[in-house]
Amino acid sequence: MLESFSRKYQRELAIINLFQVIFFKKEMIFEFLDDYFKKLLANYINNKIDIDLKIWSIVRYTDFSILNELEKALLILLFLEVLYSNLPLKVILSIYINLSIKYCRKNFNKLIPVFLSKIKND
Repeated sequence: MLESFSRKYQRELAIINLFQVIFFKKEMIFEFLDDYFKKLLANYINNKIDIDLKIWSIVRYTDFSILNELEKALLILLFLEVLYSNLPLKVILSIYINLSIKYCRKNFNKLIPVFLSKIKND
C-alpha cells in the first residue's frame, strides 16, 4: 500500500506528523510513512534536543517564536533531509520552497534558502 503514496505525499505526512508532535504534544504515527521518512523522524525523536538546539542556533537572528508550529515542522524536516538524505541541495531547496508556498505564511519561502545556506555552512 505504501508504494501508492508518492514521495511528495510522504513528505507532507511527515510534516503533519512533526506538527502534531510540536503543537499537540502527540506521539509520532509511523503507520503510513515509508522507511525513508520513518528513519528521518526516528532520528529526530532520538536526537530531539540536539537537533532543536542546532536548528535554533541557525535561526537565532530570526525571532523563532513568531514562526507557527507548521513552519517549525517544515524547518525541522528540511534540516533532517539536508543532513541525512542524499538528495542534491538544489532539489531539497526546490521541494521546501514549494512546500512553504503551499503551507506557510506569505514570504516564508524566502527564509528557506537562508536557512539552507546556514545549515550547509554549519
